[in-house]
Amino acid sequence: MNLFRTYFKGRTVLGFYLPFAGALLALFSGFFYFGFSASRYYSPMMAGFAIAAGVSFLLLSLFPAATRWASIPLFAFVFVAFLFLVKDGYLYFSEAFYGKFSLEALFKMDPFFLYPLLGSILSIILSEFGIYAPSRKKGIEPVAKEAN
Repeated sequence: MNLFRTYFKGRTVLGFYLPFAGALLALFSGFFYFGFSASRYYSPMMAGFAIAAGVSFLLLSLFPAATRWASIPLFAFVFVAFLFLVKDGYLYFSEAFYGKFSLEALFKMDPFFLYPLLGSILSIILSEFGIYAPSRKKGIEPVAKEAN
C-alpha cells in the first residue's frame, strides 16, 4: 500500500496524469485491436507497439530518475503503432468510405478498428503533455522507505 501511495505522491496533472491516461489508453487500444485480427487489414505490429508503449511508460515511471523521460518512449511507440495501423488499414478506409466520407459510414466501421485508431491518436496527444511539462511538483521528493 505504501508503494502505491508513494507512486502517485507529488505528481503533476500535465506531466504525469495525462500521459498516464495515455499509457492506459495505449494498452487498451493494443489489446482491443486483437478483436480485429480476423480481418485482412490487421497489423500485429500495431498491437505490439501499442502494448509496448503503455508498458514502457508504466515501468519507467516506477523509477524516480526515469519518470521525467517516460513519456518519450510512450509517444514514440504509440506513433509507430499508429503508422502501422494506417499502413495496413488504409484500404479498409477506402472500402468504408467508398465514394465519400459520411458519418453513417463512420459509425458502420468495425469498432475493433475504430476505437484503437481514435485511442492511439488521443494517446499521442496525451503523451505530448508529458514530454514538455514537468512530471513532479517542485520541492516534493519521493518518500524514502522507513527502516524497521
